[in-house]
Amino acid sequence: MKLYLKTFIAFLIPIAITVIGTIYLYHQKINSIQLPKNIDTVICGDSHIMTGINDSLISNSLNIAQHSQNYIFTYNILSNIITNNPKQIREIIIGSSFHNFGQNWDKQLIDSETAGEIYIKYFPILNWESAYWLLKKNPVTALNTLPSITKQLLLATVKKYNNYNQYPFIGKYEPVSESRLYDKVIHISIERHYEKYPNQISGNQAEYLEKIIRLCNANSIKIVLVSTPLNYRYSNKIPKFNREYFEHTISKIDSQEVFLDYSNLKMEDKCFQDGDHLNKYGATIFSKIIDQRLKELPQ
Repeated sequence: MKLYLKTFIAFLIPIAITVIGTIYLYHQKINSIQLPKNIDTVICGDSHIMTGINDSLISNSLNIAQHSQNYIFTYNILSNIITNNPKQIREIIIGSSFHNFGQNWDKQLIDSETAGEIYIKYFPILNWESAYWLLKKNPVTALNTLPSITKQLLLATVKKYNNYNQYPFIGKYEPVSESRLYDKVIHISIERHYEKYPNQISGNQAEYLEKIIRLCNANSIKIVLVSTPLNYRYSNKIPKFNREYFEHTISKIDSQEVFLDYSNLKMEDKCFQDGDHLNKYGATIFSKIIDQRLKELPQ
């Protein structure tokens, strides 16, 4: 038994050294990347922001939002960007709406069916605290994805990546031309966001939104929370519990933070790709509204 244990430990040690060494080199590389000098506004969040805000229509901005991005990842990405671009970022725009605080956000991190792809994309950018939290919640998926994570780290270390959008943890504005504003599609979204885990809230989302706010305050960066427009056929189905929790969460935010609530902004059906996402046409209209509103805010 002792011989087996020694053999197993001897097998793990070089693997651990390789992974830790590769992570170190990876971080050394991404820590040397800087934003374009004209960028002073970073736009982040999930698919609502990814498809809903066209950064080419927002002055000096960069949209880095990604589909289904949990706030734990947004926090770690922003932490890296802010550290590597000191005093350059003036403003952070982050999506926040009713759907952002449901239990499904925690479940996607610990469900082996969904967590694998997420771990491969984001794990290398995490600080030790966040990485430990994920390891503790889902050690099996973390171990299963370790070869893929290591491969990604090695490739990124070897390749000549010299800007953020070459890394998988950074998103961009993704225009969508199609429209699927059907009752069936809306029902699927409502079920995923609210009904699958009724009256259950993600503690992790609220915690990391607060960390994002503290990070911005510590670096004298204005933070603007934005709720993107929702089609009334989706909005009318949002449970009262989730509405009240979101309103309560927003009410606790320091008064110096800005919250732009456009969830009830009336837009034509042709502006939506589905019940809760704007299409390219809608994003163009909404982005111009946001750009003008940002210019009106106190500097």
